[in-house]
Parts: sequence; structure tokens; C-alpha cells
Amino acid sequence: MRSRNVWAIVASAGLAAGSCKIPKVNEAGLTILSYNDLTNEPAADSAAVLVQESRTYSDFASICKELSETPWDPSSPFENGLNSSLAHQLYLENFPPTQLFWVAKDGSTCLALAADGSTSEVACNKKLPGLCTQNAPVSTSETADDPTDFRVNHTVGSVVYNGYRDHFVFKFRGIRFAELPPRFEHSTLFHPDESRPVDALRAGASCLQPIGEVESDMSEDCLFLNLWTPTLPPAKGVSKDKLKPVMLYIHGGGFTSGSSRNTNTDGTNLASRGDVVSIAVNYRVGSLGFLILDDGVHNGNYGIGDVVTALEWVRENVASFGGDPERVTIFGESAGAVLVRDLLASHRAKGLFSNAISQSGPAGLASDNEFGFGAYYSSLEYQYDKGSRQVVNETGCADSEDVLACLRAFNATEMVNLKAVANVPAMDGDLIRVTHLPLDGSGLTGDVAFLSGTNRNELGVDVSPLPEDWTVEDVLEAIRDRLGLDARPALDSGLFPLPKDPTPRDLVEWVVRVATDGVYTCMELATNDAAARGGAFADLYSFTFNRTYSPRGYTQPHCDPPATDGFPDGDPSREYLKCHAGEQMIVFGTIIRAGLPDRDGLDVPFMQLVMDYWASFAWTRNPNPAEAYLRARGYHGTLAQVEEVGEWEAAGAEGAKLRLLQWNGKQVEEPETAQCQGLGIPLNFWDTAP
Repeated sequence: MRSRNVWAIVASAGLAAGSCKIPKVNEAGLTILSYNDLTNEPAADSAAVLVQESRTYSDFASICKELSETPWDPSSPFENGLNSSLAHQLYLENFPPTQLFWVAKDGSTCLALAADGSTSEVACNKKLPGLCTQNAPVSTSETADDPTDFRVNHTVGSVVYNGYRDHFVFKFRGIRFAELPPRFEHSTLFHPDESRPVDALRAGASCLQPIGEVESDMSEDCLFLNLWTPTLPPAKGVSKDKLKPVMLYIHGGGFTSGSSRNTNTDGTNLASRGDVVSIAVNYRVGSLGFLILDDGVHNGNYGIGDVVTALEWVRENVASFGGDPERVTIFGESAGAVLVRDLLASHRAKGLFSNAISQSGPAGLASDNEFGFGAYYSSLEYQYDKGSRQVVNETGCADSEDVLACLRAFNATEMVNLKAVANVPAMDGDLIRVTHLPLDGSGLTGDVAFLSGTNRNELGVDVSPLPEDWTVEDVLEAIRDRLGLDARPALDSGLFPLPKDPTPRDLVEWVVRVATDGVYTCMELATNDAAARGGAFADLYSFTFNRTYSPRGYTQPHCDPPATDGFPDGDPSREYLKCHAGEQMIVFGTIIRAGLPDRDGLDVPFMQLVMDYWASFAWTRNPNPAEAYLRARGYHGTLAQVEEVGEWEAAGAEGAKLRLLQWNGKQVEEPETAQCQGLGIPLNFWDTAP
């Protein structure tokens, strides 16, 4: 029987399904205490496993043994990070300032550690929380999917989930949140068999997509999520105010590719440093996720529905993993950011999240659609004609007596590799009932806090270095072919000037400027301006990344800073294009984890700063971390930078304000840009939109 009390939590290590006896470790609850500076090289003895509930010394020591650990040695360097971890526990008011914690004995004498690092003798039959060693390994991008020997069995209701821990967090990967639905049907919440443990040691298959898009197993049966958490609550549960915010990430990939198991967006460091429950979800992409039929029943948006189902899983289960189901931040990059906007516009998602973050969501000009991803086609019939009809024709199912049955019988791998693809969200009348996200205060988002922005030169990643003999005419033709956009008026307007004799690099930068403004920047500015004036959100913060780190394998030479003397890996203080996806590894703190260098000594501090902004937003709906919090956690680098650059200001009724995200970044007023006006996307664009 499933538990009806979401606060009734069992965190077990060895609990068999159907067992009535809960092992000691389950009763006590566990938290990994770690000082994570994102260097992926923590100091020795800087981490510990906190046994949360008070126990006698004997019971505490047996729990450590069950974890394959020993009581923490009080002669270890306390200042290596455990000091900050305990200070953080006091900041959260999980314990009173006078709390003592069991540590290793001195001979036969039982010792307890205070939050200031001092130890004292305590009667061994006294009941205290305690600190075990933490010897689980530090994981890297190469080992992200490899379970360690430090296994943990965790009970949610009456179902046991087999996970594991690394040095920083507990991990539960490949959790099924929905059964494989019939093709072109919406997913529904999955409830596992209570008689069998759930294997959550490895990430599940990525959703089917064109061959070569992801280096992982792919399957039509792909509705899995990965979860990272720093805490497993005790069996008796915890009060709601002790639960942590949840950050659910939605991957990008143009609605045709992507995966929750992307190592660049691994949730380990976000959960650890941010002290949140981090989740990443799969959703169906391409024609399998968005195909529309002209039968009035199968209206697409199956991929959007998958994320709604994942949010329903979160609402029902995340408290058992230490997360607060009423403090869920959805965030996504690129197509994931578009999907965030779709969820903001969907009544079906209402109440399933409280905050939203949009990173680099394309919303501007696109071929045959003046709104791009910023709005939905005027009718399902029109959208069927623009994409889905070609898929139906290419499969050979158009003349079938039963088109649906024919499409369902068609090989799925072949379908996602067809030349034709249906990959556009629709106004389907169910999940989406509006032509675009309302920004005048009339929509569903009045109680949602929103953080939104782009990178400075998004489209740079889509523009290769040009041949030396290319001319302006060659560039105009390429833009027309690639984007369906006639860029000559932009050139003739003088709003996007070119040197008299442009070099290939000049032409690249000109193309990137026009395309980035048209597809990303101008609509982002217009959206945030309208939302600020209309009071569309409870709180609104805007940003532009002016420091990026492009993922290897998804970059161009101009998207990386030039190498100079003293900076062989590139000098970010020199000019370079800040391209699409260049903020991914910064937000997730995975640059060093991926084995990449800190180019100038500021990449790691900048990761720390941005992650602390994002986590603060999840905790408080405000990206400005509290000074007391930063001091308690020992995040002195972020504290110094925050004091240097000042407060990140929220938007007001007079309009949005931009935070320039770079080292020594600053607040800038959102401009009224003549370039956007020239492209037909002025700041007041949405005032007259249908």
C-alpha cells in the first residue's frame, strides 16, 4: 500500500521490500556534509556523513559501520571544510548553536564535537547526532554514470530505490517516472511494483533521436529522470521547513535531440554546493514527441506532457528524497528554455512549480513564422501542413486506411532519422490553450518568480569561419538559406554597419549580430520588458552572459577566447563571441569536473558565483545570496564579488533591468535598441501581438 503521507520518509541501507524492521541507518537519516569549491579536488577529511537523529554512541558507531565508514577522527583538520558544513547546519537551524556531534573515541572515552571544532567527553549512553567519515570517491564526467560501491537503499512509501553516494551527494539515476505510452499518446505517472526494488544505479536510455546526436543508449522507452540530493531524511520524516528546494532541469536540443544524462549538466555539484535536490528529465523529442495528425485527436506536445508527468512525479515523491514539492524551480537551456515558457503558459502545469529559469531560449524570427518559438501557429491545421504532413508522407503512411496504425508500426529509429521532422510545440487546446505566453498579467504566472536571459552572441556557434574569398553577397544568401531571413534591409539600414572592406572575421561577427538579435536578444528584451510592465511574474530578473565556456564538441574557433602569452588555454579578458550553450558548464559547475582547465584563474570563481546566484533564486526567489549564508558556508569568493558588484536588481513597472554576468559584472538598464526596431522586434513588440 502506498504511503499517503508525503512526509513519512524512510531512508534505508539494506531494507528489503515488505520488511517490517527498519535498520538503524534508516531511522537516523543521513546528510553528506561537504565543502564543494567546484575544483573537484576536495581537501582530505573535508567531508563527513552526518547521522541526523540522536543515538547512543554504540548505535552511532554501528551506523557508520553499516555505511562502510568509521566515526570521524577529531584530530583531522577541522578547518578543511567541516567547519563551514556545521556552520551551515546551524544557519539552517537544523541544530541549536550548542549542539554536540559524536566523533571517534579517544581510547574508551566517548567524544563529541562542537560546531566551533572543540571536543569534550560525553557519557557514551547520551544520545547525539554524529559524524562518520566520508570515503566515497569524487566522480568526474567520465565516471558520472558509474555507481560506486557506497550503495544506499532508500524507501519511498513502500518501494525501495537502490542508489549510491559519491563524495558530494546521494545519486538515484534512471528512475522511471512514466511507462512507455502508446506512440503519439500522452504519458501518465508510473507507480512501481512495491514487491521489487527499483534499480536506480545507472541513467536510463536517452529518447530516440537522430543517430550521432548523443553518445548513449537510445530507446523509445526513455521516460526516466536522474536525481541528486545531499540528504536522505530519517524514517520518521522531517518538518516541511527542513526540506530543500528542488531544481528540475529540462535539456535543450532543438526539440530533436538531447538527454538528461549530458555530463555537462550533471547535477552533482549543483545539489552539493547549492544544497538543493537536483533533477534532470528526459522527454520525447522530434516527431515522436511533437507530431500532429489531422484527426483532431492527436495534437502533439507529447514531449511537453512528459515534463508535466515528471513534475507530477516530483510532487508525489520528492519529499522522500529531502525536496520540497512546493518549492520547485524548473529551468532549461535552448529548447529546454522554450519548454519552460510552454509550462508557464500551461494550465496543466499550474501549481507544479513555483519558480522558473530560462537560459538562451530562442523566441524570435524564424522561417515562415514571425514569432519563431515565441508563440504558436494560428491553427493545428496550419502546423500539420508545415511539418507533420511531410513526416506522414515520407513514412508512406499518407495513403493508409489507418494512418495512426501505420505510423505506430513504422520503425521508430527510421522515423527520427527521416529528412522531415515535426518538432514544434503547438496550441493543442489541452496543454497549451493560448497563442503565446501572456505577459500583461492576465496569465497563469502571477505567483511565479522568473529569471531569464541569453548569452551575448548566441548564434556564433552556428556560424563557421568563412572562406577568405567570401563576400557580403555570399553572406546574405547564406542567411536567407539558413534562417529564411532577408538580411539586406538590415545591412542597408545602417543599423548593423560593416567595415568598407570586411575581413572574414568581420563578416562572421556581422552575421552573428544580426542573427542573434533576430532570433534571441530582441525577443528576450521585448518579453522581459512586457512582463515587467505587465506584472506578469511575482518577481522578474534578467541577465546576459558576457563570460562563457563553450562545451567541447559544440563550439567554433571564435566562440573560445584567443590564447596569449601566459594563457595557453585562452584569455577570457580578450574579445571573443559568447556563444550558445556557453553557460551550461558554468551554471552546473562542471568545467573542472570535465577535465577542462581554468583558463585564467577566474573560471572556477565565476562558476561559484553563478551557481550561488542560481541556488539562491531556488531558495529565496531572489538571486542575491544572503551575506549570512555565504559566511556560514565559507563561500568567501562569492561574498567578495557580491560586495564588489552590488545587488542584482529586479525588474520594476518601468521595465526590466539586465545583469551583465561576467567577472566584475554590473547592472545595466535594458536598452531601447534601434537594431531591434529595424528587425521588427521593438521593446513594445508584445503590446500589439495577437
